[in-house]
Amino acid sequence: MIYNSIPGKFCGIIALAVLAIFARPSASCADIILTVNGAGGAEYTTIQSAISAVPAGNTTRYDIQIAPGTYTMTNTTQFKITQPFITLQGMGSSRNSVILTGNYTENQTGITNDPYDHATLVVAASDFIAENLTVQNTAGLGNGQALAAYVKADRAIFADDDILGNQDTLRAEYGRQYYVNDYIAGSVDFIYGHATAYITNSDLYSTGSGYDSSPDILNVNDPESKGFVFAGDVLTGAPGTTSYLGRPWHEGGLAVYNDSYLGPNILAAGWTSGAAGQQTFAEHDDMNLDGSLANVSSRVSYSSQLTDAQVAAYSYANWMNGADGWDPASEVPEPASLASMAFIVLAIARRPRIRAAS
Repeated sequence: MIYNSIPGKFCGIIALAVLAIFARPSASCADIILTVNGAGGAEYTTIQSAISAVPAGNTTRYDIQIAPGTYTMTNTTQFKITQPFITLQGMGSSRNSVILTGNYTENQTGITNDPYDHATLVVAASDFIAENLTVQNTAGLGNGQALAAYVKADRAIFADDDILGNQDTLRAEYGRQYYVNDYIAGSVDFIYGHATAYITNSDLYSTGSGYDSSPDILNVNDPESKGFVFAGDVLTGAPGTTSYLGRPWHEGGLAVYNDSYLGPNILAAGWTSGAAGQQTFAEHDDMNLDGSLANVSSRVSYSSQLTDAQVAAYSYANWMNGADGWDPASEVPEPASLASMAFIVLAIARRPRIRAAS
């Protein structure tokens, strides 16, 4: 393979040009850039072939920059990340310019009941970033478990992405995970697992009646399995749908909604449980869509309303930092419109080194 790091003699010139335009370039000169275009003219024509080019156990970030288009998984060409320090970056003008799509379910012939088989995107290595793209599972309502993304990885970031599905859209399985400015859609248990997840400034949209979250039993004293914090999110749904904030996948999970906006689809009880009191379900200053405080007087007795002092335990820093002081917000790439311009600059400078996939 050819490692497409930026040629050394051009690196300084390009960095200065990009930095002059953008506050934060899409890739540093220390990163290795791989390009994907399904229509040709880049190094790779499939996303998975670019992923496969990253060596196992690498410690250098690989930025896989993806040209606009729809990239479809099959049961033999899944989007699967097993190497650390990989970024998938959509290079279109919006997040729906680059679409990773599949329609596999747990009940499909030839597919086992295993997210590794039917999830459109599998992330099973640390330090992953997805930015400015769509990951979807198009299996319709009533088709059972059909994951768009399965994430079992520490220090994973999804920024400015659409994550679309119906039942079990996003399995945030394990590890510290940061979701910012995302649009996550689904119906039953569409955000579930037992990761340490912080989901902020995002839209949660119910495509059918169900449960926005379904936290699993946590690993005791495990910083990578603390549960879900939703901060400043907007929860809405399709007309006629009703949704609970959450229910336990198994007993012992945690979901906290802080300063979030709740649409009329959210039921007054807030939460449902098979065994009341064996999980942490809590809110702090949740609001209606107009900004007025939500009426929480009919919430189930085994949920709680946190004080200002209590909610500090669920702050961004407390939830994400860990022993290594991880600050995922500092790693989020620049907005998509700037990224696509940077891509053009870098592509021109690197043109002699680009080759079609063989």
